[in-house]
Amino acid sequence: MGGALLRIKRSVANNSTGDHIVRIDRFTGATVDIGRIRVGGVDLDDVEGFGSDSQGTIWATHGRTAYDLYRIDPATAAATVVHAIPTGGDHESIACL
Repeated sequence: MGGALLRIKRSVANNSTGDHIVRIDRFTGATVDIGRIRVGGVDLDDVEGFGSDSQGTIWATHGRTAYDLYRIDPATAAATVVHAIPTGGDHESIACL
C-alpha cells in the first residue's frame, strides 16, 4: 500500500451502517472511497475490528449476528469469511496478526 492508510467510513456517524473502506494518502491526505464492505454481494455493517498482518492482508470483525473473522480485499472492499469466532460476541477490535 506504500504511502496509503486504510480506514472504515460510515455513511452516518455512530449508526453502524454504511461501512466503506477508504484509502488515505499519508503524505497528501487525499482520500479515495474503495467501496462498500460486502460479503458475497451483501452489505456488511457494524465493522469494528480492523487490522492488517505483516503480509498486508486486511482482517476485520463485526458486531452483528454471525461473529466471524473476515479477510477484506483492499482493492475492492469485498470481504470473505475466513473463520467463525466461536466465543463471545460483538468483537470490538482485532490485533494485527
